[in-house]
Parts: sequence; C-alpha cells; structure tokens
Amino acid sequence: MKTPHKHTCADKSYTAAVNTLIRLQDHVVAHRQLVELGFPERVIRQRTTTGGPWQRILPSTYLTQTGPPSRHQLMRSALLYCGSDRTWGALLTGTAALELYGVRRLPRQSRIHVLVPCDSLRTSTGHAVIERTPRMPGQVTRSGMACTPFIRALIDAARRSEDVDEVRAVLAEAVQRRFCTPAQILEEVANGPMRRSRLAHQVALEIGDGVRSPAEAWMRDALIRFRVPAPRWNAVLRDSATARIVAVPDALWVGSCLVAEVDSRDYHLSPEDWRRTQQRHAMLTALGFVVLHFAPTRIKEDPEAVCVQVTAALAANAGRPWPRGITVTRADGVANGT
Repeated sequence: MKTPHKHTCADKSYTAAVNTLIRLQDHVVAHRQLVELGFPERVIRQRTTTGGPWQRILPSTYLTQTGPPSRHQLMRSALLYCGSDRTWGALLTGTAALELYGVRRLPRQSRIHVLVPCDSLRTSTGHAVIERTPRMPGQVTRSGMACTPFIRALIDAARRSEDVDEVRAVLAEAVQRRFCTPAQILEEVANGPMRRSRLAHQVALEIGDGVRSPAEAWMRDALIRFRVPAPRWNAVLRDSATARIVAVPDALWVGSCLVAEVDSRDYHLSPEDWRRTQQRHAMLTALGFVVLHFAPTRIKEDPEAVCVQVTAALAANAGRPWPRGITVTRADGVANGT
C-alpha cells in the first residue's frame, strides 16, 4: 500500500513549498529541487535511508511514498532525472509519450525513453533510456509532462522495437485513428536518425502503399514473394454521382474487379469495425465485385495457398466489367483509376 509522507508541525518554513512541489509532481522530486527550497541535506538522507518513508527511484530523484511507483511516476522521475524543469529541457518520447497520447497498440517497452539535447550529461540508468539528439523537437505537454510531438514519439517507438508486427500495429493504429497521416510517417522516417530505423523504414513504405494492419502487411509480403500482381490497398470506392464512399476494400485488383478481405477481429479495432466489414462484403458483391476472404492465420501459415487462390481468381475474372458509376481513389485520397 502506498503511503505518502506528511511533514510534521516541527518542520521548518520550507514545509509548505515542499509539500506543494510533491503534490504537483505526483510525489516525485529531484534532489536539486529540495535543496533550492531549503530542505536540509540531513533530512533528505534520513528520509531516503533503508526503511525510510522515501525511495531513491533514480540518481538524485526520489519517490516520496512507500510502495511501487506508478507508470506516470516512472515517467515523471525520468524527466526530473534529466532536468526537465531546467532551461535545457528533456522530453518523453517513444512508447512513454504514446501512452500519454492515448495509443493502444504499443510496442512492449517497459523502460522510459527520454530525448535530451546533445549537451546533456545524463546517461541511461534504471528505467530511464536517455537519447541525445541534435534535432530536438518542440515540446507538447500531455498530462502535465513534457513530450515530443506525436509523430516523433511514434517513430522513436518504432525504432526501439525489434518486432516488425509491433511496428506495423502501432503505425497502423496511428493512421486509422488519425493521429497522423502516411505522409507524415514517411517524412519523419526519411528525416530522422538512421540508427535502428530498418523496421520503421520497412513499415513506413507499407503504410505509404496503403496497408493498414499487420495482417494486410503479411498478405502484401506473400503477394510480392509469389509474384502476384500488386493490388491497391484500402482504395476508396465512391459513387461518381454523389461522391459518397461506397466501400474501402482491403485489397483491390481493378482489372478483374477482384477484392481480397483480411477478416480478423484481432486487427480491426472494435466490434463496429467488424460490422462494417460484413456490410462491405454485401455492398461489394451487389455491385458485381468478386470478394475473397482470408483469415490472418491462413495468410501467415500458408501464404502460397493464398496466392494460388488469388492468382486463379485474377485469371478467371480478367476483363470483368467495372461497375458503372464507381470511381476509385488511393487510400490517401488521390484519384487513381476507373
């Protein structure tokens, strides 16, 4: 059980200021802050000795309560350790910042990633991963903590992951929920650090191609591997008379009026998304499209069989008439086709 320390009435005039600081900073304080407020060094030592009411959570950074720290307290302590209350600043980035932005499909990274200027003397320790950069971005405040802009945090999280499907999931969610655009992802990857950026580059290209989920990326890889003609990913079908969106199929081959749908509750973010998938099937079939459905597990476990089925469908429906009154645009909205 967490027990915040309360000063006694015997404490000096610094008591009110220290208590206010502790409250405002989620019960996390830096040594220098206490000294600046007149808090005696001997009292700091008393409170941080083994069995005392405070814990040393990072060098010269204290948690003023018993019990384990919360995730937010870990973030706050990493910022204070790096001197975020000073003019040179420090910014949460990567997974930690994405948590504060409300992203759900986060890469598995427990440590707190903090971006600091090149002249900072701090080094990684404990739960804090420190990265120096000559390209310090502007500050965004989320939940009272200093963060990088969303797109920088997103690509920094991708660079710290070694799992391509984790990177696919977080970038796809960012685009699906309109945190950013594919163009912003491509720009940040192109302009950002090259170190540890291989997966970020790979997935950025998939996103730029229209792919919007890990399972769609598996299918894209399979089609390339087995030399199946490339479809248009998540192209937008519209009624030419009203400009109303009719459907957004996962993969579309215009010349055969063929659609491939990747059917999975796991890679659609809500039951409402799943319901829309079923409605899309009925709409596409009524318009005259041939619709194939593939489970992600099948795509991953037997990609050759999937490609054989797609190839056969392409051959059987070659030259199929395009539905009258339907136009197609790319996933980014650019006109592209019939």
